[in-house]
Amino acid sequence: MEFLTIPEELAGAAVAAVEDLAKAGYSVKIEDSSLIGVPYLPTISATRGQTTVHVFVETSIPSTSKLREFRAYCAAQRTDTRYALTLPSSANPSSESLAQVQRHGIGLYLCGAEGMHELSPPADLTLNLNLPDLSRYPNRVRRELGPSWETCRRGQALEGFDDACVVLEGLARKYIIRHRSKRSLTFLRASGARTVSDATIRRMTMGQLAVLFGEIHNPNHADTQLTNVLKALNPDRVRVAHRRRDGRSLGALRQNIHGHFWSIAEGVEAALK
Repeated sequence: MEFLTIPEELAGAAVAAVEDLAKAGYSVKIEDSSLIGVPYLPTISATRGQTTVHVFVETSIPSTSKLREFRAYCAAQRTDTRYALTLPSSANPSSESLAQVQRHGIGLYLCGAEGMHELSPPADLTLNLNLPDLSRYPNRVRRELGPSWETCRRGQALEGFDDACVVLEGLARKYIIRHRSKRSLTFLRASGARTVSDATIRRMTMGQLAVLFGEIHNPNHADTQLTNVLKALNPDRVRVAHRRRDGRSLGALRQNIHGHFWSIAEGVEAALK
């Protein structure tokens, strides 16, 4: 392999990075001159499915201005685009530098004869989430959703959304079982009342739960709130669980996901009542 944009002493780290990315299923291009609008040409551009990672092989972590400029370029793209730095395995980045790249969602790898060692995973920089502040919610809501929010802040927005949906589903099942006993809930269909066992409720998907909540006779505010939240979330819950690798489904999910976290927080608070 021949590299034109890095000094010769970094070629070994670059080759190791290319080989590891290829092993991980990425299609790899070296110094891809066909890229449009890039402020700096990446050493490696790796694509897998809907995800592209631009990797710069450097002797040390670049200046803050360079990090911000290329990060802004990635954030302006329409599909999952990530930014990573690869340093030689002999590099010893300071804790301050590591915190800086983590804060910006930039990946950081050390690379040598033994391959790539990840210090910080690259985040999808096109998903600039503004998550609800959990501090304004009761402690029980914080405990339930805190791990999902932490996953999102590590740059794994889809995984965080999936995890938060699992939390909400579980709490919605417990809510309806609890309130059916407390309030003697009746479930009405067009054909009349129906009986549902606890075991059946525990197996219900989000879509099935949304239907069941919608069948509650004389619903209260929390019942209606959960009905609406579950109905709104379900199409993208299906996408993230079963169609995440489908380009069209992923595009729809990425458009909707920002508002979903606010709905989830309200839904979890209602489900804990």
